[in-house]
Amino acid sequence: MVYDVDVQDIEPKWKVIRRDLDEIATLPESAPKVAFLLNVATGLQFAGIVCFAVLMLAATLALSSRSTPFFQDIYVYVGTGIIVTGYVIIFARNAIRQRVRRFYDDSSSRLAGRSKQLREFNQGLIERLQHRLRALNQSPKEYRLYLYNNDYKGIDILKRPNFIREHYEAQASV
Repeated sequence: MVYDVDVQDIEPKWKVIRRDLDEIATLPESAPKVAFLLNVATGLQFAGIVCFAVLMLAATLALSSRSTPFFQDIYVYVGTGIIVTGYVIIFARNAIRQRVRRFYDDSSSRLAGRSKQLREFNQGLIERLQHRLRALNQSPKEYRLYLYNNDYKGIDILKRPNFIREHYEAQASV
């Protein structure tokens, strides 16, 4: 593990970076519709977890019960309904994610300077990680990076965003 990391030069930058992160995080509050969509997305995420739990419960009961075929048919209908509901939740969350992303893209002019500072700060952290991994002769596979942009130097992309995951998984290239 990389334990010995000098953070003395990061501390002054962190105050500025923290303000930038707060500005970006509170940006949806300036548009009530986007804030509402984010709340709906959180509710849908909870509903998805509940659907999965109920589906597992119905499957367990259907497989373990030796009751009449009538009750087993009910489990099939419940399971089918929950699977359909789960797909609707996934599609709705994806649509909301695209609308929120479009909002951030439309607001990019307001955040241009802040985004540049964050990118430079992250690039510095990646370079520091590379240096420490080389100095300690450690494998970068132990240190996964979860990034929303892939335009950093010195990283190898392991997984790309997909329908469910919205970030890149990467590792420092050594």
